[in-house]
Amino acid sequence: MLQIGFPDLHALLFTRSVLDPCYLCKLAGRILGKYGVQLLLTGGAALIGKLGQMLAAAGRRAVGLARRVGRGMGKAWRGARQRVRGWRRRKHGGVAYGELDPLGRPTGARAVVTRDMLGTGTPASRSIRPPGFEGRAAGHARGHLIGKQLGGSGTDPRNLVTLQQNPANSPVMRGFESQIRSAVEGGHVVNVSVTPIYRGGGPIPRAITMLAEGSGGFQMAVSVLNPAG
Repeated sequence: MLQIGFPDLHALLFTRSVLDPCYLCKLAGRILGKYGVQLLLTGGAALIGKLGQMLAAAGRRAVGLARRVGRGMGKAWRGARQRVRGWRRRKHGGVAYGELDPLGRPTGARAVVTRDMLGTGTPASRSIRPPGFEGRAAGHARGHLIGKQLGGSGTDPRNLVTLQQNPANSPVMRGFESQIRSAVEGGHVVNVSVTPIYRGGGPIPRAITMLAEGSGGFQMAVSVLNPAG
């Protein structure tokens, strides 16, 4: 017999749809394709209707989140681009962290990443609790703004924010950091700017923007949504 736990499914729908809006359609197609006949034969019309309602609700929440993040993202993008341009002419590696805001939240970081910096970062210190951090049981991670593999510090609270471990911290953030690392290994000097986006006074960022420009033409401009925020 087909059994679906509605609370768990609702959380899955929202988390996955935030990062992949097409996921809702893919999931609905798979469920109905596999179980549609069985549901109809066993009088599951009500369950199909409930599934449709959940899909619609998750979609509305994802769209609402995207709009809220988007309003703060424009300002962050402009500031990040200016910071990258300001560092563009630097050839020596280095990392600079923005100061904590009045609420104790990290405000951003920038780096010029050179080959000698790769792998020189440090793991996130367990003694540091970024704003909103509730531990592994809540699915939280101490997320680096400038990644460890790019030379980012795990002992400086200005470089650590609360991220959802899966998928925001890994594989999404780690995957983008790995692309930057590959560019540096290929001979680029890469200017990186990372900015957390908060909603109001919320302690956890709703998204992280990453801008990167390499000396050989490498470019990256991405926003990572953070379901924990």
